[in-house]
Amino acid sequence: MCNKNEIQNVADQVRKLGGVARAYKCDVSDLHQVQSVTARVQQEVGDVSILFNNAGIVNLKPFNELEPAEIQRTFSVNTLAHFWTLRQFLPRMIELGRGHVAAMSSVCGILGGPYTTDYSASKHAVIGMMKALEEELHFVGKGDIIHFTSICPTIVNTGFVHHPYTRFPEILPILHPKKVAKDAVHAVLTNQRMAVVPSWLGYLIPIFRLFPDEVFIMFQRFLDQAAYPNDSVCTKLH
Repeated sequence: MCNKNEIQNVADQVRKLGGVARAYKCDVSDLHQVQSVTARVQQEVGDVSILFNNAGIVNLKPFNELEPAEIQRTFSVNTLAHFWTLRQFLPRMIELGRGHVAAMSSVCGILGGPYTTDYSASKHAVIGMMKALEEELHFVGKGDIIHFTSICPTIVNTGFVHHPYTRFPEILPILHPKKVAKDAVHAVLTNQRMAVVPSWLGYLIPIFRLFPDEVFIMFQRFLDQAAYPNDSVCTKLH
């Protein structure tokens, strides 16, 4: 989780680049905090036309070692937080007749992966929520005023994953946060519904979906990128 100083540092970097920024600390998994901070933002900044839900946590544990509290926390931060922020900002976007909602999901939300059962499920839920919400607005005649973008990167070097592994680092590297941020901004500016990072993987996944499941799983396992539990040193066997 970011502390107040880290959040303020980001705002300072924006200002150094000539932008205008305000920093607010909020536990987005807490509905009451989201409501309180939203009121401050609306009073001090004004209407919000772009909402980017980026908060996320990962446990990286075998399924049978996950504690109930860890599972609940994963869904609170990775999934339910999206509901709380959207409930605060989306109605006003609809009133204004414009808006863009971006959500940080993951390739794990599409493919799944070892030691990420709770994480993958929470990110899959985000993709489903974004698709369903877009269809709901279309159904009530508001589909052309609000855009939705889901960002689905592979493993990102944010410090959460201590033992990442990739079989082909030249074409499927462990991603730098700046790369993901750049691609996310581009996806929003070009109104993409879903942006997989790296982008070439986003083109291949739908193609392999045309084949039987066994072929798709073989493709996924051939690429062989994974994250191992943080409390152990694992050796990949081939």
